[in-house]
Amino acid sequence: MPAATATGQLTSFYGEMTSLDRVRRSLERDGVDVEHLQARDLYERDLDCQNLGGFGMLEVIATAVAERAVPQPGDHVLDVGCGMGGPGRFLADRFGCTVTGIDLLPLRVESAEDLTKRTGLAERISYQVASVTDLPFEDGAFAQVWMLDVGIHVRDKAAMFAEIARVLRPGGLFVMHDQMGPLARRWHPRPATLPSSRRRCPS
Repeated sequence: MPAATATGQLTSFYGEMTSLDRVRRSLERDGVDVEHLQARDLYERDLDCQNLGGFGMLEVIATAVAERAVPQPGDHVLDVGCGMGGPGRFLADRFGCTVTGIDLLPLRVESAEDLTKRTGLAERISYQVASVTDLPFEDGAFAQVWMLDVGIHVRDKAAMFAEIARVLRPGGLFVMHDQMGPLARRWHPRPATLPSSRRRCPS
């Protein structure tokens, strides 16, 4: 499949899930002050965590990682396939590290940048449109690389892992969570939504 066709299909699918208006309406329904937004207002409601299992799974992964190497305030973390930026904002908010997010889709990068500015984290999180098979970073640039439910979409696995290994510093940590594959050629996924009762944060 040509790269442009694959990117177009991903844009079509994720476009339904990348609506800032949808995020705003959900926050307003929950009585959140959207003018003074905090990162956890988003990720705890699964509004920007679209990895499989959402925020709940993100916490499970972070707990497992913390037993080995907690991201430190001086660490630079790469978020591969950042989407709307939820996992990266979670990392910066929870651990105080610096994060760079990359995504193949400009629409996703633009939404991530917008939400990050609104949550006041723009000084610690940046974004680029880039492919994991051709990362625009120097060797050993990152203390950790996180990739959540992204690898299944990447055809050239050898290039993907080679690039991740290249940009990860010696002794760094690669955190990966993924779905089983390959996807069927004619499979057309549909975005899943949680009932509003499960999206709300505990009071």
